Amino acid sequence: MPYRLIDPDETLDYACDWVDFLADGGGPGDTIQTSLWSVDPTGPALSGASVAGTVTRVFLSGAQAGQVYRLTNTITTAFGRTVERSWTLRCETR
Repeated sequence: MPYRLIDPDETLDYACDWVDFLADGGGPGDTIQTSLWSVDPTGPALSGASVAGTVTRVFLSGAQAGQVYRLTNTITTAFGRTVERSWTLRCETR
């Protein structure tokens, strides 16, 4: 699985557009009710989580050089579905 590179001094936003999932999975009318973000292992700070239509977003900062993280977004929908998407982040000084 490819990594996304981050620098320890960066604060970056990560977003997920759920438009295809909402249209294909549940049919017209399904919407995002909640969006939760997590990072494993813990350490980096997550802030500014938001939902705008079909797009969820969060800011990540404070990663440590040499660490590999898994950033996960879990949503629940109006139709009662729960689904998640994850990214692998590798932190190195650039």
